[in-house]
Amino acid sequence: MDAKDAGMEELDLGRSDLDNAGLITFKERWSATPATLTTWRAPAVIASPSFGHLKARLAKEVCAWLPDAVLTLAGRFLYRHIG
Repeated sequence: MDAKDAGMEELDLGRSDLDNAGLITFKERWSATPATLTTWRAPAVIASPSFGHLKARLAKEVCAWLPDAVLTLAGRFLYRHIG
């Protein structure tokens, strides 16, 4: 089903970086209405190593040394009981 046949009247052309003049011009030629979108980013939180983090790191190290056959069997088992 086409969007027009479904009664759609607007098409969102998505975001454009302010320094991408070519894309902005392209969208304006399609009669796009520009709007400023302000985004805020919080600084990344750096967590101190916890016991859970250490367990995950240890598990990653152990898995790196296991043969592929063992990992395949573990994956099949976990998929059957978790998924």
